[in-house]
Amino acid sequence: MRYVYIKKSHERLRDSCRGGVLSRHGGNEFDLEIGNGKNACIEMLAFCSMIDEIKEFLELSQSQSPLAGIILNKWKSEKKRLDDSYQ
Repeated sequence: MRYVYIKKSHERLRDSCRGGVLSRHGGNEFDLEIGNGKNACIEMLAFCSMIDEIKEFLELSQSQSPLAGIILNKWKSEKKRLDDSYQ
């Protein structure tokens, strides 16, 4: 499980981020950062904190669950689409 933080929207922010999801590599690197004054869905942040466990579960379950396979394949294709558009 990854560390996630979110500050209340009315808090005075000393830095430029309101929240984020820590990289699985640790340190002070965040895989997701929420900018100052920006909104975030708490449910999405909770999901992001469990991303490694969810991915492992889907990979282990895909041979027994067609739905797990569909979700994992869609996830991988969406990641590829985003990677391609980012470059």
